[in-house]
Amino acid sequence: MDDPQCAAWVGSVYERGVAAVPYSVDLWSHYCAFAIQQRHDGDTVRGLFERGLAYVGTDWMVGALSIYYNEG
Repeated sequence: MDDPQCAAWVGSVYERGVAAVPYSVDLWSHYCAFAIQQRHDGDTVRGLFERGLAYVGTDWMVGALSIYYNEG
């Protein structure tokens, strides 16, 4: 996404989504993938993964999210 304003808007949509449905593995996975795609700094992305794993870390479907996290 080349437009920073659009990327910021998408980020805010993801934030509202994880606030409303914090236990969604798919939502956290897509949000983290979006952050990586936007080339956020490592601390920001790591913090996002840690937030997501705090909610869904024990879910049996967390595989994709934890694989992304471990690759970073």
